[in-house]
Amino acid sequence: MAITNGYATLIEYKAWRTIASTDATDDGVIEQCIEAASRYIDNETGRTFYARTATHYHDVPGSRILKLDDDLLTITTLTNGNDVEIAATEYNLWPKNHPPYSEIKLKASSSILWEMDSGGNIEAVIDVAGTWGYVATAPHHRGISDIMGV
Repeated sequence: MAITNGYATLIEYKAWRTIASTDATDDGVIEQCIEAASRYIDNETGRTFYARTATHYHDVPGSRILKLDDDLLTITTLTNGNDVEIAATEYNLWPKNHPPYSEIKLKASSSILWEMDSGGNIEAVIDVAGTWGYVATAPHHRGISDIMGV
């Protein structure tokens, strides 16, 4: 088994706990524990810290500000409810200076408005395709013991 989106590696964990075993069965159990702990962190914090590519669908907001349902790192495409792609020159991501972003704000100078679909539906009609998560890459650290404070 390989760890998927774990917040520690097998090597880091084994070094932290000074585990010398190279038994594949032991490694599999440790990897399952790392994944379970990582998903527990996601659930408790209400966010995921690893980057993933996906499209999220949003309702038409009542203002020029689209509040996002997750941490956004980059936008690949932003498609309005009328299926017209919105150019990056027409909006700003917020907070302005760095990801993760929590809002898309249509510029005051833009003539673009959030649109419903052709059937008049306002629910889940704005598509935000991009990279979602808290960080694009795992931070470099000296090991799990530094994270755990031991």
